[in-house]
Amino acid sequence: MRDCLSQNSFFLSLVHSETEHELQSNKEISEKQLWLKIFSPHVLNITMVNLPDITKVPVGDQPMDIEAPVRTMILSYIKHKT
Repeated sequence: MRDCLSQNSFFLSLVHSETEHELQSNKEISEKQLWLKIFSPHVLNITMVNLPDITKVPVGDQPMDIEAPVRTMILSYIKHKT
């Protein structure tokens, strides 16, 4: 279990680092996808999507209508295509 937690922390720090590198601003959001390739005989081939939390109160450089663009972004990933 401890090994799993350390791997989870590693992936979270990697995503955070890449997000900071790409955005270089204060709490900005972006629709740009980050692609991380992980190679290991112990990891399944999966696609992970890290989406922002739905928020109603802007912080940092976020626009006053932060809820609308975040909701649109999230729905574009989870909406069933008909």
